[in-house]
Amino acid sequence: MLFDIKLATDSDGYVNYHYPVCVPMSIKPFLLSRGSASSLVLNEPAEIFCDLYSSNWVVFQPNVIIDAKLGCLWFIELTLQPLINLMHNKLQLIHFLLQRRDSKMTILSVCRLVLTPTQAAVSNSATMATDSQQVMQGPVPCLEAQKLTSEITSPTSVLSSLALGTQQCTLRDIANIFDKLNYVYKSYLDSKNTPQAPDLNNYVVVDQSDLYTHVLSLFVDDEEITHNYKFVVSVVMEYIRSLNQHHIQVQHYLYELIINTLVRNGCFYQLHQMMQYHVLSDSKPLACLLLSLESVYPPAHQLALDMLKRVTTANEEIIEVLLSTNQLLPALRFVRSVGQVDQLSARKFLEAAMNTKDDMLFYTVFKFFEQRNLRLRGKPDFPKGEHCESFARHFESVFGADALGQPPSA
Repeated sequence: MLFDIKLATDSDGYVNYHYPVCVPMSIKPFLLSRGSASSLVLNEPAEIFCDLYSSNWVVFQPNVIIDAKLGCLWFIELTLQPLINLMHNKLQLIHFLLQRRDSKMTILSVCRLVLTPTQAAVSNSATMATDSQQVMQGPVPCLEAQKLTSEITSPTSVLSSLALGTQQCTLRDIANIFDKLNYVYKSYLDSKNTPQAPDLNNYVVVDQSDLYTHVLSLFVDDEEITHNYKFVVSVVMEYIRSLNQHHIQVQHYLYELIINTLVRNGCFYQLHQMMQYHVLSDSKPLACLLLSLESVYPPAHQLALDMLKRVTTANEEIIEVLLSTNQLLPALRFVRSVGQVDQLSARKFLEAAMNTKDDMLFYTVFKFFEQRNLRLRGKPDFPKGEHCESFARHFESVFGADALGQPPSA
């Protein structure tokens, strides 16, 4: 029987009662291989079937077994993968796996499974049950001081009920699983801020990149699930909610999952609402993603500009976005509002203005920089270092030499 003393227990005030985490299972049968030379001399079989739970066994904590008769020592190990189908309470399973070493990939498998629709989960359960039976039937050769693997095997009476534990979990259960993972994740992050380096053996950390790469990105792209996009968005939002609740900074690629899912299903109104009410945190990568959506949803352009303005460190990006859409006058007004006129590249704006083929726009931009030059250097001429001679000649050819250096007309 398999127990975990760190799992929740029942107590009568005097005694704590622990229960098995799954149905009783046997250690995997194994064969002991003898040396070929000694087998020929003694006329004995090359392999001996070892009795399980023999009276000759001596057990030492935490996982050492010695067979005094055979003269063998083993380290017993637990194979975690079959437990996915044997423990029906997935939150308890996650708690159990977090106490085991090298269990990250098994935890991620559980997370994928609880998000899988019921029909697919039942099929996966049957496949894994068959694999478990095949592992049970195969012999495991053992030598002295060799590790003895403990396989959790599936009796026939249990196989019929495996599907019950692999159905798609409710959103509340999924949220509880995320909270459990992020509690450990936050504890690990906090321990990194202490003078003593954290012991990685004490943590099984499933961070955002792990869950994104192995679970959420696959979950979003699953054709059997994408038709229920509301559930997909709800799951990702629950994970973001859990990260925020544990004061963990959310990475931008999680927000991109939500945006791409909504756009793929034409839910632009919901996307607009999320952006306006700041459900999705502001970031430069997210603003760039919104800019790329302008062709399918034109208001995304303004949403991106508003987000970049809130970031406060994206002034250069805002200027570039405005210039790319030939909004030169709004760009100049923005530069003036943030007090960066003196550091502005005149050549970039004059070139953009000339490319618009709008003479009045070019005139306005040219006079703007003439006034700046007059304020900074006492004369309207451009310094040679700015390489604006070609623009001055173009201005003179269009508006005449008399217009150079004159204040702009009302």
